[in-house]
Amino acid sequence: MSLIPEVSIAFWNGWWFSLIYFIVNRGMPLFRKDSHKRLLTAANSQNFFWRRINMLIWFTSVGLPVFMPIKTGSVVFYSGMLIFFVGMVLNIIALWNYITTPPDQPVTKGLYKYSRNPIYVVYGFTWYGVGLALGSWLLIIINTIKLFTSHCGILEEENYCLQKYGEEFRCYINKVPRYF
Repeated sequence: MSLIPEVSIAFWNGWWFSLIYFIVNRGMPLFRKDSHKRLLTAANSQNFFWRRINMLIWFTSVGLPVFMPIKTGSVVFYSGMLIFFVGMVLNIIALWNYITTPPDQPVTKGLYKYSRNPIYVVYGFTWYGVGLALGSWLLIIINTIKLFTSHCGILEEENYCLQKYGEEFRCYINKVPRYF
């Protein structure tokens, strides 16, 4: 593990992680009409400053692996790979729960029974796995910052959902924790 990662442009770099992530997160919503719109609507209500900071950190966390070589053969690499793939499976489940819920209802099924924000939780889990697999403390630090900046957006999204869904969402908030 290193703080300052080695960077290069090569076939066997961490861009594979970013590609898989993009295929799932941009491809799955194509299966349902208006899914992209629903996924991005609440986020548009975020404070302009935090939204910009959050997006900059997101682009860094997803873009940096593109230039980082994959070094197989260590326990840390295989642990990171396992965490990444478990995270992607959970990401698929959370996204499916989200996009298959009718737009006039809050999402409360599947992983949303255990966390009000499983997509954010799973994102963190997944990208910690990438940081481990690539042996990069920098990615782990960036991911941690991303989780803190996402919290501001999550609070905005929950206010948006309270306004949109009313008492039904308030009951949901009282039963299900924000993260775990």
